[in-house]
Amino acid sequence: MKKFVLIALSLALVLGIAKSFEFHEKELETEESLWDLYERWRSYHTISHSLDEKCKRFNVFKENVKHVHNTNMMDKPYKLKLNRFADMTNHEFNSLYAGSKIKHHRMFSGTPRENGACMYEKIASVPPSVDWRTKGTVTPVKDQGQCGCNGGQMELAFEFIRQKGGITTETNYPYKAEDGRCDSSKENRPAVSIDGHENVLVNNEDALLKAVAN
Repeated sequence: MKKFVLIALSLALVLGIAKSFEFHEKELETEESLWDLYERWRSYHTISHSLDEKCKRFNVFKENVKHVHNTNMMDKPYKLKLNRFADMTNHEFNSLYAGSKIKHHRMFSGTPRENGACMYEKIASVPPSVDWRTKGTVTPVKDQGQCGCNGGQMELAFEFIRQKGGITTETNYPYKAEDGRCDSSKENRPAVSIDGHENVLVNNEDALLKAVAN
């Protein structure tokens, strides 16, 4: 049985970023080309609207796509792309999807180890990228829509897994995004156990990079 020490990362995830949409500067030149781009984007992400709603969403999309383009023209250490939320305003997105009710003042504080250091503090370098999904270590991000969280913090989940002796695989007990009762028959079929966990220190990008890379 594999054993991992899991790191509780304080991250704000924007779901859908992995399924990005490419466009070219020429598509922004005219209103007609922007409409064509919008229709192509809607088809790509399988998004439908009524005629009136589509006109409203198109205007929002125009502003967002221009923001993405202008930002990517700057000398930034990151690039933006159009995900499936590209015809929503920031306010709409925050109202619908930023539903976390975790007590952030506690969750984002971070806790050092007993000697005051983080687990990977002495690591000198990190790879340019890492995707733990491809290594079979974590499952893909789940889109829970407007479902917030009030009490199901990750460190409590990690401690529960540790106390129970492990957790089964998603193949054996898949996520269904619906209310229901726990299947107790899955309880005694652990595939992975946890030795411990720690929060990454607050406002420390170097510590976060090392934690994600390892």
